[in-house]
Amino acid sequence: MQTVTLQISDEAFAFLCKMAGEFGAPEAEIAAEWLTAAIQRAKEDPLLQMAGSLDAPITNGGRCHDDYIGQALLDETRSGDSG
Repeated sequence: MQTVTLQISDEAFAFLCKMAGEFGAPEAEIAAEWLTAAIQRAKEDPLLQMAGSLDAPITNGGRCHDDYIGQALLDETRSGDSG
């Protein structure tokens, strides 16, 4: 087992405390369970398993994917108007 120190928002901490009270478990235990579950989901996500496997000039697709999709739709719409 490893120990990790996290900084979370006051709102997230308040919710964590509420859930810990409802489950009758320490906040750290609840947080560890939730983090472990999130990691397991990410490990099983087929798209995340492909992350980094493509050679592409776009290096910020994770952060800017909506911009790229919007630009592609705009380009497609413009090309449809002229044809």
